[in-house]
Amino acid sequence: MKAAKWSIGAMFVAGVFLAVVLGFALLTWNLLHVQTPQLPPKIAMEWHDQVYGLDPDEVVRFVPPPYSPQRMKDFGRGWAGAPPKNELGQLAYHVLPTRTIHWGMSSGIGNVTSAVTWSAKLTSPELDIADDIKWLVADGDCITRINSPVDRRMQALESILSTVTGRSLSFEKKLVERDVIIARGTFAFHEDENFAALSTQARIGQPRAGEVHLYTVPLSPILGGGGGSGDLASLFEILESSTHRKFVDEVQEPRPKSISWSNNHSQYSAAENENKLDQLLAVVQKQTSLQFTKEKRPMPVWFVRQKSANMQPVSK
Repeated sequence: MKAAKWSIGAMFVAGVFLAVVLGFALLTWNLLHVQTPQLPPKIAMEWHDQVYGLDPDEVVRFVPPPYSPQRMKDFGRGWAGAPPKNELGQLAYHVLPTRTIHWGMSSGIGNVTSAVTWSAKLTSPELDIADDIKWLVADGDCITRINSPVDRRMQALESILSTVTGRSLSFEKKLVERDVIIARGTFAFHEDENFAALSTQARIGQPRAGEVHLYTVPLSPILGGGGGSGDLASLFEILESSTHRKFVDEVQEPRPKSISWSNNHSQYSAAENENKLDQLLAVVQKQTSLQFTKEKRPMPVWFVRQKSANMQPVSK
């Protein structure tokens, strides 16, 4: 068999043919392989405003993933721009008369309890959610017209969370007797003389001056307790979440316009231990000059239950 021989002319023709074929293939790939364009910033923001706004007749909206780019930026800011991978968390937005603000964030997946507390702004002593319901997954963000009546928001949440969880839920408000804390007197701030030494022992760093420190002893060494600022009502909300008891505000004028406080994880032991509760009340009383007494009073409480077959509709 003779070996095939290529002339210079034949090689030239073959090279031209190969170039044409490769060029056609490249052109075809460019036409068919179109990369997904990113949304322009204006369109992305309009998308966010549309999804995270409320219609005039809405008081609560629940937004499940996938989320808008702006929402993911809001989540990232809570982690200094570097959120954990594969975590979306849960965010709360409050709709005000002139704007919508990013109000709160949790790194974990949302549940019925977080959706209700964030949307209704109710504290733990104002809620009685059945154990088989409180931790049901409600993965999504809560957008709330925060100045609307609580009863309207709870009525909307009953419908929304029934759909989200696949359970037929009932939200009913009842007047029941509860253990409460009465706050009386006139506010006057005093620095806690013992907290700096306790912080050193717990190795949690030196406290900032001018803050009301919320804690029991021994202090928890866990960092990241955080803190906040606001009026007396805001401070009492934090204390309600820590103690699971309603604080009845009977404080006299003049009242502080703003108070700053720091949290320590030890404060939450006050919800389960009466001695720890007394400790927490004592340290707050020393720093604020307010008097706290324990009493029983009838209080409105929202009960969240599974609807039974014979349950009658509740008038809201």
